[in-house]
Amino acid sequence: MVNTKSAFLFSMVFMASLSSLSHALVLNGLQINAIQVTGVLRCSLNGNQYAPPLIGITVHLVCDGSSTDLAQAVTDQYGSFNIMHAQTPERC
Repeated sequence: MVNTKSAFLFSMVFMASLSSLSHALVLNGLQINAIQVTGVLRCSLNGNQYAPPLIGITVHLVCDGSSTDLAQAVTDQYGSFNIMHAQTPERC
């Protein structure tokens, strides 16, 4: 079962990563300029956390409505991926 708080936090960080520096996320006076997205890609249509992992799949980070990659990573033998992204105005 997916933890709703974790899913919400991931959604907020993901949305923040897509904004330009002029609209960057600010938390307690700190401007967030870079994010790290980690996860496990699984073969599941219903969010089953015990579904088999997808190995060797490229995960893309793109702006909403864009086809340009901001960053990408390939899943490992456990289906895990790690994407680092630094915001720059010209990227989105």
